Order: sequence, then structure tokens, then C-alpha cells
Amino acid sequence: MSKMIEQKKIAQVLQDSATALVKVASERDALVAEDADLKVKLAAYRNRMEAEKVAMDMREKGLNADIPLDDLVTALEKKAHEDPEHFRILKEAVGLTGPDMFKTASVGGKTGGGGGAGSDSDFERFILGDVS
Repeated sequence: MSKMIEQKKIAQVLQDSATALVKVASERDALVAEDADLKVKLAAYRNRMEAEKVAMDMREKGLNADIPLDDLVTALEKKAHEDPEHFRILKEAVGLTGPDMFKTASVGGKTGGGGGAGSDSDFERFILGDVS
């Protein structure tokens, strides 16, 4: 009789362990699927942040100023998703582009008013630091 009880206990342990394994496997599969979903969302979020950064850099340097910022970010995000290598090259090119320095600079802002040494050329005033 005791052998019969031990066999029932062993059968119950095997059944419980099989149920536990199935439950753990289903939990694992759900977590793997969630992990994959989060990786996709993270990649999209990173693309969006990079697109926003490049768009702001472009704005600071006077590039594509006629395009609304949201449209520019969306276009850059799409480019980053579809062609990551081209987006990387575009990002480097924007980084190499200098600011729009000539928008506000002019030569010869000050003139020698009345009684100065005479008429200096624009080039001479530029060399002497008279740039506004």
C-alpha cells in the first residue's frame, strides 16, 4: 500500500512539474514577445530623437528654414527608418555645415565721421576690426 501511495505522489509531482513548465514557458514566450515589441518602440524613439536633433541643427545653420519643423522632423525620421546609412551621412553633413554667418555680418558698419584720417577702404576697416 505504501508503494501505491509513493507512486501516486510521484505521478502528482510529475503532473505538477509539467503544468509548471508549461506555465513558465508561456510566460517566457509572452516576455520575449514584449521584449521584441519594446525593442521596436525603442528604435523608433531613438530615430525620432535623432531626427529632432538633426532638424534643430539644420535650423540653427539656416538649412531648410522654409519647411515647418514638424514636417522636417517627420521627413528625417522616415529617412532614418528607410535608409539608415543615408541618414547617417546626412547627419554628418549637417554637422560639417557652418552656421549662416553672412546673414548678419557686413563690412564697414562704422565710418570715420568728420575730421578723421580720411576715407579708409572697406578692406582696411575690416582688417582693423570695424565689422558690424
